[in-house]
Amino acid sequence: MGADAEFTFTVINGSLFLETAKDAEIAALRKQVRELEMERGILRRAAKYFAGETNW
Repeated sequence: MGADAEFTFTVINGSLFLETAKDAEIAALRKQVRELEMERGILRRAAKYFAGETNW
């Protein structure tokens, strides 16, 4: 890490963590991926459900 690295402190379940801005960005992106995967799963199940209800 360079001399200009930014650090933040995060408390999770009572533990103190030191993380860089890149670590925080990676964690936020991983959270976003989990949320998008969950939404995609919901939409897939909904599409499958509604596709089964059509009478073509």
